[in-house]
Amino acid sequence: MIATGLCMKGTGLAQAAKKQDFSGTWVLNMHKSKLGLPAVPVGSTWVIQHREPEFHLERTDTYRSGVHHTRKIDLVTDGRQETVQQDGPYRLATRMHWKGNVLVLDTKITTSDGSEGTTVIRFNLSPNGNTLTAIEQDENPGGKWGARWVFDRQKKIAVSRHKIG
Repeated sequence: MIATGLCMKGTGLAQAAKKQDFSGTWVLNMHKSKLGLPAVPVGSTWVIQHREPEFHLERTDTYRSGVHHTRKIDLVTDGRQETVQQDGPYRLATRMHWKGNVLVLDTKITTSDGSEGTTVIRFNLSPNGNTLTAIEQDENPGGKWGARWVFDRQKKIAVSRHKIG
């Protein structure tokens, strides 16, 4: 006799099928983050629109010099589709896939001289959905480094429609 409890409510497998929704505006919490990167931003905001399997990320990093660097990417979380972008001398080929409850962004980087590297970012939400943690690991001919980005969900501010005065 074969047991078939895969779709039963309350089983671990039924619960694992539910994917986290990363949608929101996320503001970097510098005190909780550990950014071991060559160029460390002093602030960052990530705006994510996530409607499984579609994932849109608009990332704006702010540096001490006052420079803001914004990057946008549209991905599909099935791991099969690759998004290719050109960023200056870099060709970025990115895929996104689920590994359990963690959403993994995997980028292969190729420079104009043919050197290669990788960036892997693992996204995870806190149980209450108010904290986004992104663990980044980079490896390229210039070295290896990693970062632990911790973001707080930006609260929506209610706007009053009443006239003043």
